[in-house]
Parts: sequence; C-alpha cells; structure tokens
Amino acid sequence: MDEDLALEALLEFLNCVETGIANAKQLVRREKVCEWDPNAIPFTKAVGSKGQYERYPAEGQKAEATTHYKNLLADLKQHNDRFTRNGWFYWLFLDKATIGRKRKSTSE
Repeated sequence: MDEDLALEALLEFLNCVETGIANAKQLVRREKVCEWDPNAIPFTKAVGSKGQYERYPAEGQKAEATTHYKNLLADLKQHNDRFTRNGWFYWLFLDKATIGRKRKSTSE
C-alpha cells in the first residue's frame, strides 16, 4: 500500500515537472525572436475595407528579405499572425508574406 502511494506521488510529481518544462520551453521560444525596427521596413500607405493602413510590401511587389522584415515575420508567426506593439496593430496577410499595420486608436 505504501509503495502504491509513493508511486502515485512520484507520477504526480513527474507530471508537474513535465508541465513546468513545457511552459519554460514556450517562454524561451517566445523570447528567441530577434529585434526588428519598424522604421527600417518601407511600409506603404494603402486603403482596405476597414480604412487606411500601411503594408509591406506594396501591392504587386515582392518583399526584400531584410533582417528586420524576417524578424517581424517570425514575431508575427509566434503571436498567431497578429499583435499590438508601441501603439501599432500588426498582422500577417493570408499569403504569409505581406505585413499590415495600423495605428491603434486612443479610444480602444
């Protein structure tokens, strides 16, 4: 009986350790994204169904694979293709290569 209780306690402990390791790996992956500077990416103005926004690359153009662009793409992919940073909402288009951004309104 004591062996069963000890085994059950050990299994519970190992499950907790496993969960902790999985959470730590997720945090490390999140922090692995390199820095990017939005001012180094030549966004162009565009108008969509919800109003004005900026995009890179411009419609009909191909993106240059600069470090800042690649790092922003990686950051977006790690955040389910959208996030808000420094007052800007960024998203990834369905083509997984075009990045859109729009300044967040102050009322939100």
